[in-house]
Amino acid sequence: QAAMIEAIKRLENTTPKDYASLFKKAKAQFDKKQFSDAIESLTTYLESKDEEFAQAATFMRGEAYFAIKEFKKAIIDFSKFPEKFAASS
Repeated sequence: QAAMIEAIKRLENTTPKDYASLFKKAKAQFDKKQFSDAIESLTTYLESKDEEFAQAATFMRGEAYFAIKEFKKAIIDFSKFPEKFAASS
């Protein structure tokens, strides 16, 4: 619960420009194979409801979950594509 409260506080103090920075940070973590850190950053980004990188963030988080063998969570993210990102399916 403490982590969730901290994430909410970060979101409340985040401007739209910061959302792009948060996504870039998450992508850098993902590229360095820091999957747990990337999942945390991507989750924070997705909770922001910013849509600019939502599709990429959802896919990347699914890939990160898959990489750390959290297959059920990966499936949940990947299953969002047909309904939420219909144009990409």
